[in-house]
Amino acid sequence: MKSTSSILLLTLLFSMILCPAAMAAEDDIKITFTDLDFNKNTEIIVYDGTGELIKETNTSGTISLNSSYSYLFVFKPSEQTWFQNPLNSLEFLSVQMPTYIAYALWFAVILGSIVIVGRIFKVW
Repeated sequence: MKSTSSILLLTLLFSMILCPAAMAAEDDIKITFTDLDFNKNTEIIVYDGTGELIKETNTSGTISLNSSYSYLFVFKPSEQTWFQNPLNSLEFLSVQMPTYIAYALWFAVILGSIVIVGRIFKVW
C-alpha cells in the first residue's frame, strides 16, 4: 500500500509541475488568414480590449495573440477599381448579379458583336 501511495504522490507532484508549464505554452495562439474573395486587398486591423492598436495585416498574414485577452478584429476592404483589371471586374459582376441577367448580358454582347461586324463588312 505504501508503494502505491508513493507512486500516486509522485504522479501528483509531477503533474503539478508539468501542467502550469503546458498551460503557459498555450497562452499564445497563432491566427492565419486566407483570402477566398475576389477582392485581394482586404486589410485586417487588430485592437485589444482597450482599443489600442495591436497589429495591421492583410488577408494573407499571420498574427500571434495571447489567449488570455480579448481582441477586436476590423476588416477594412479596399476600394474596388473596375478598370484596373476588367476581366476580374466582369467575374466579380457576374457573381453578384442574378443568372438570367448574366445570360441576357452575354446575349446582348454577342448580338452586338454580330451587328458591329455586319456593319463593318456592309452586310446590312
